[in-house]
Amino acid sequence: MKKFKSLIFAVLIFMTTYEMTAQIYAGGGFVYSSLSQQGLDDVTGFGIDIQKEFTHEGGKFSLNPTVHITVLNSNIFREFNAFYANTISFAPSVGYKILEGNRISITPFASPFIGWLTGYRNEDVFFDAGFRNEIIYGLEFGLEIKVALYENLELKLNPITFQIGDNDFRQGMISVLFRLSK
Repeated sequence: MKKFKSLIFAVLIFMTTYEMTAQIYAGGGFVYSSLSQQGLDDVTGFGIDIQKEFTHEGGKFSLNPTVHITVLNSNIFREFNAFYANTISFAPSVGYKILEGNRISITPFASPFIGWLTGYRNEDVFFDAGFRNEIIYGLEFGLEIKVALYENLELKLNPITFQIGDNDFRQGMISVLFRLSK
């Protein structure tokens, strides 16, 4: 708990000591989740990301609190092991720009995440029907490529975002986000 308080204090210092800019991004993309070791609960679907990016003027570090909402529906109509799941997670990612140009920047990011997984398995010959409802937590890391197409149009391409969590939870996302504010 002491380390967590120290981290919160460091983030607050980071956010208050520099002139900050904040931008809001929203978008979505493809999601692949592995919910068990055996691979029986591997599902795909779509995700929605909402992000607020805090950067200080001229700096390379950014703080990107992100909410990921996923609908994992690829196995819902299977005859055997029909399964449906949703996740919602929050990750206060910290990024560092490794490349920055006039219209493009590349930023790897990492953070812990916490979320909620809900799912339903349909009864069949091999599996009993059941609900899955659990808190998930772990580490999130990935890469973002920010592209300014026009003065008022900016995209964030996240070619990969990984979440590795407890209870064999693994999730990968590919997404495109649009800037909603300047």
